[in-house]
Amino acid sequence: MTRTRLLLLVAGMAVAAVPAGAQEDAKQGPYTVTLAAARTQVFSGQEIEVTLTLTNEGEKPGPQVSRSSLVGKKAFLCAVPPKDADGDWPGEWANVLGKTPTGGIALHPKETFSATVRMTFPEEFAGEARAIYLVWKGRSGPLKGTRSNQIVFTIQAGNNPIATLETSMGAIVVELWPDKAPNHVANFVELAQKQFYDDKLFHRVIRGFMVQTGCPKGDGSGGPGYTIPDEFNDTPFSKGVLGMAKTGAPNSAGCQFFVCVAAAVHLNKKYTAFGRVLEGQDVADRMSNVSVGKQDRPLKAIKLKRVRVALPKGYENPEVNKSGK
Repeated sequence: MTRTRLLLLVAGMAVAAVPAGAQEDAKQGPYTVTLAAARTQVFSGQEIEVTLTLTNEGEKPGPQVSRSSLVGKKAFLCAVPPKDADGDWPGEWANVLGKTPTGGIALHPKETFSATVRMTFPEEFAGEARAIYLVWKGRSGPLKGTRSNQIVFTIQAGNNPIATLETSMGAIVVELWPDKAPNHVANFVELAQKQFYDDKLFHRVIRGFMVQTGCPKGDGSGGPGYTIPDEFNDTPFSKGVLGMAKTGAPNSAGCQFFVCVAAAVHLNKKYTAFGRVLEGQDVADRMSNVSVGKQDRPLKAIKLKRVRVALPKGYENPEVNKSGK
C-alpha cells in the first residue's frame, strides 16, 4: 500500500519526508498561516510574490506576533524533491527581499492579516528546470512550530536574462536576447539594476502598433545621459517583440523601449530588436487600447512601477558601450 508523504523542512539541512499521520499539526494557539501565489510558473532566478495570510481560528483574541517573524528573513523554506523517491528533501531559506518589518500583530477571533512578500529561491536551486516546494515555518514566539500549506513552483530554465516589467495594469515578462543585441541587453540590464526604470510612465501608446516607456521626463524627450550604437539584426518586429526607441538619427537609442502589439515591418533593420514577451502580452494589448490624448499619451496614467531582471546562473553583464554619438 502506498503511503502519502508530507514535506517537512528544516533550514540548512536535509530532512526526510514524513509519512502522513505520523505527526500531528504542530501549530500552537489559535493562529493558522496560509500561502498563495498568483504565478507558480517562473524562470530561474526570477523574483516571486507570495501572499501570506495569518488567521485567528480560535474563539479568543490571539497573542501578539512579531511582523518580522511572519514576513522577515528566514521565514520561508524551499526544497526540491530528491531524485530517489525515498531520499531526503534538501531544505534552504528563500531570499526574502526588502526591509524586515517591525512591530506586532494581535488578531481577534476570525480576523485576518495579509502581506505580500517578494523573494527569490536560493542560488543552489537556480540554473535548471525543476519543481520547488515553498512552505512558511514559524521559528519562535506564539507561532513556533506552525507550518503553512505548501506551494509547488515550476521553474523554467533558460540561457537568457529574463526581465519582469511590473506595471499598473499587470506584469509583462520578457526574454532578452544578448546573442542578437548584446550591448542593448547589457544597457537594459544595467539600467534596470540601477532602478532607473522604476516609477516611469508609458508615455506613448498606439493601438495596433506598440506601447512605449522608459523616459525619465515622462514625455518622450528624456534619456540616460548617453546613447548607444545601433545593433540592427534579422529579427522581424512581430507582435511581442521588444525594441529600443530612438530618434531619426543613427545610434540615438538610450533608455526608452517599446513592446509591439502587432507586426511592425516598417521597423525592421531600422530599430534594434532585443527581446520578446514570454508572458503578459495581454497586458500590453490592453494598454494599447486605452484612450489617448495629444502625442498618443494615455489620458489616464499607466505606470511602469519597476523592472526586475533575473540573470542565468554564471551570467556576467558586460560593460555597456556608451559611444553612440
